Amino acid sequence: MPPGAPAAEPSVVMTGAWKEAAVQRYLVVANQTLAGRPLLEAVQTAMAAGPCRFHVVVPATPPRHQLSWTEGGARSLAAERLERTLTRLAEVGADVTGEVGDASPILAIGDALLVERYDHLVLSTFPAGISRWLHQDLPHRAERTFGLPITHVVTDPAETAADLAGASPPGQAGPASRRPRHR
Repeated sequence: MPPGAPAAEPSVVMTGAWKEAAVQRYLVVANQTLAGRPLLEAVQTAMAAGPCRFHVVVPATPPRHQLSWTEGGARSLAAERLERTLTRLAEVGADVTGEVGDASPILAIGDALLVERYDHLVLSTFPAGISRWLHQDLPHRAERTFGLPITHVVTDPAETAADLAGASPPGQAGPASRRPRHR
């Protein structure tokens, strides 16, 4: 380049949709394990790896600790858990949205994928033996059905006891000053 000539423009400039492509999109699917430490750690690990966004889907599965339930009651409980989770993840700096999904986790995942493309799927369950989702072989079924890389985290039920009872998990303050977005 001759002296005094203007600097050359870079040959590739990432803008608009191309710039968006660099952001990894995670679909997080959980219900009773939303308050567990393993899910929070998975989100923080993804955030440390680079720019990312999260969309949390809480399937409106019937509560296992109740003998009778209604669909409306299941959706209401899922919505309460979703609110607490969105607040908790926003407080650690996550770019997060969420929704209550179909009672079937596999259908809830499919519904979310009809609306937006995701790069990764994060499934949070209880351990084998007590997890209905593992009994249904959800991680393998989701991988075969949707072809996304899956991170499966397992939460000890003791970690979520306060949340399952309807209280805020230990160490969680009141509502965040920034309200998370919903779809």
